[in-house]
Amino acid sequence: MSTPEDIINLAEIYLKIYFLGVPFVMLYNFAAAILRSKGDTQRPLIALFIGGVINVILNLFFVVVLHMSVEGVAIGTVVSNVFSSMMLLYWLMHETDALRIDLKQLKINDRILKRIAKIGVPAGLQGMVFSISNVCIQSSLNALGSDAIAASSAALNYEYFAYYILSSFAQAAVTFIGQNYSAKKYDRCKKITLQSFLLGGATTMVACMLFVIFDHFFISFFTSDISVASLAYTRMKIILPFQFLNMSIEVFSSVMRGVGYSSVPAGICVAGICGVRLAYLYTIYPSIASYDNLLIIYPISWFVTVVALALVYFIHVRPKVYAHQAAN
Repeated sequence: MSTPEDIINLAEIYLKIYFLGVPFVMLYNFAAAILRSKGDTQRPLIALFIGGVINVILNLFFVVVLHMSVEGVAIGTVVSNVFSSMMLLYWLMHETDALRIDLKQLKINDRILKRIAKIGVPAGLQGMVFSISNVCIQSSLNALGSDAIAASSAALNYEYFAYYILSSFAQAAVTFIGQNYSAKKYDRCKKITLQSFLLGGATTMVACMLFVIFDHFFISFFTSDISVASLAYTRMKIILPFQFLNMSIEVFSSVMRGVGYSSVPAGICVAGICGVRLAYLYTIYPSIASYDNLLIIYPISWFVTVVALALVYFIHVRPKVYAHQAAN
């Protein structure tokens, strides 16, 4: 990935430690999804909040008190993920309804596994597409030097905040559309779709505009270096105002998954996100290589993907799915 020599060892240490905690991230995500399926979004948030507090405390302890480097930050992250996932597992083991987990009775049901895989595998591949293309972009970013890397890392934190906000509406959409579609309540599905777009778009834009308007304040948490901060402001101004496009991608994909079309959005995102970004990186970008010109591929790829998803949804998926309503 063309990582500069002065930081590659630190990156390697962090990555190795972080990967040890990935099974607990998976456990948290599964447990949180189970609770959210019945409308319980409070306990996953509580567990995540407590884990976040633990993460901050451990980071301060390992770095400030023990004078550790990135390994201290990585260990703090892993421990906080373990704690959050164990909290949710404990709650699920003490549920009194059908969601209760009995570890002694855990086994694989082939029929249900196939149904889950039919929806989950394409959705997982769709998520991987973003990561694959981002690795390629990060490689080009690394070639621009340590200041560009540090600046992007600082600004990226607020892109994560925006993504958590918009993805929450996408998760709500797939959960409640799936439930109502199975119950043949098609009018509710349409209302959920509209409300997911309106609420997700409004909330995402408000948050992103606050980040952009007060960019100096937010970046000051991560760096005091003027050159790094300036590059961070640039990234925030180029990417955050267009997060509503990213929100639309997530909601469109979730809506289609909710009615059983999981492969369709996955295929579109592979072409629109990964395809467009890779094509740009290896054809146009080399002749205009710069920090700004690298970052503009994010909103461009989002726009192309949103247009494709909207066309497929309104022309193919929606008429076909809701034809059942007329038939009934």
